[in-house]
Amino acid sequence: MRSDELADQLQEEVAKLTAERDRLQKELEHWYRAEIARAGRISEAYTRGAVVIGPDGSYEDPLVTRMRADRDTLAAQLARAETVISGPLSTLTLDAVQAEAIRARAKHGERTVLNREMPAGEKVAILGEEFGEVCRALTYDQDRTKLVGELIQVASVSLLWVESIEGQATPATTQREGAGDGDPA
Repeated sequence: MRSDELADQLQEEVAKLTAERDRLQKELEHWYRAEIARAGRISEAYTRGAVVIGPDGSYEDPLVTRMRADRDTLAAQLARAETVISGPLSTLTLDAVQAEAIRARAKHGERTVLNREMPAGEKVAILGEEFGEVCRALTYDQDRTKLVGELIQVASVSLLWVESIEGQATPATTQREGAGDGDPA
């Protein structure tokens, strides 16, 4: 499946989930309004002596119990919908990966995995080298900042490789970004 087809499918799924989230939010708001109204009626009924208070100070009202269960169910469904829509990756992480991809492309030009004409063996070597730096950061350096930077580089190389496979990359015969002299690569 091509990336544009996958993107269309993801957009449709996000639209469905967004609609479901909006429906759940409206339902939850309706529940809150009903709960407030119900609390007013319970208070009024208590004043008239119509509500039975248990020995522990609680009252028995099946309608209120059911409404609370419905509220909790709706809140849980809304939380799941928002998690799916927003996704597990923060904007900060995605921006860092994108910035690394731009930096690498400017520094290396056509010698990145984005180049469709680069043999797969060379791409594996580049990805392996970046992964090796992650291993080094874990074993020798033990520096959290360095580890995060290396992981971002691995993610960048991996995503650039996906771009080259999906045909979004420019061929090596196009003008290099960041070359400065304007000559074709």
